[in-house]
Amino acid sequence: MFDSLNKNLRLRWKLTIPLVLVLFIGIEITVFVTSYSLYYINLHQAKTKTFPHYAKAVKEALIKDMANPNYKELKNYYISSLGNVKVLRSPKLEAQFGENKEESFDLLSKEKEAVLAGKQLFIKEKDVLKGIYPLKAENRCLSCHKVNEGEVLGALVLTLPYNDIFSIITKTQITYGVLGFLGIIGGFLAVYIAYIVSHKPLDRLALVLQKMAEGDLTVKVPYIDYK
Repeated sequence: MFDSLNKNLRLRWKLTIPLVLVLFIGIEITVFVTSYSLYYINLHQAKTKTFPHYAKAVKEALIKDMANPNYKELKNYYISSLGNVKVLRSPKLEAQFGENKEESFDLLSKEKEAVLAGKQLFIKEKDVLKGIYPLKAENRCLSCHKVNEGEVLGALVLTLPYNDIFSIITKTQITYGVLGFLGIIGGFLAVYIAYIVSHKPLDRLALVLQKMAEGDLTVKVPYIDYK
């Protein structure tokens, strides 16, 4: 009986290793999911909010001064001051106003096809995020441009350095990793201390009872007198 008790107590110690492993896996999964969820949330935010709002603001700024006789100089100054915006002319505009190498419709065939169809594009490249937004003719554009309302006049190409946007996410991922590692160490220490506090006295008692069962009645039984 006492031998069985001793084995059961030692079995509990063996269970601490699986518990620590489960804790380790749980923390690692939490860190991984949290970090990459943050990454994709920010990517989604850039695609659905940041880039579209930026494109709209640039478009309105360009259209606002279009009637100004010095529009070309104003536009060039505005675009150069932004540094990450490019205005492209559609083939119809080039046919009307002449070609401009800096504003030629220089896109990949799939990108050009999508833009001419009026579709917005959001592309994650190696070092940058790129948004391509078609500029469609509105009623206020028809007095100058010989196109139909809703027809694509060109496109805005916006680029933002990837590292500038996601550097904070990278730092956050590192922070989560460090906290996860500390959590694993803390969890292991908590399990180990809990084992010492709750099981070590029982282990000693089991050994004493084992010796008594074997006929050694000289062993001392540790106890505390609370009287």
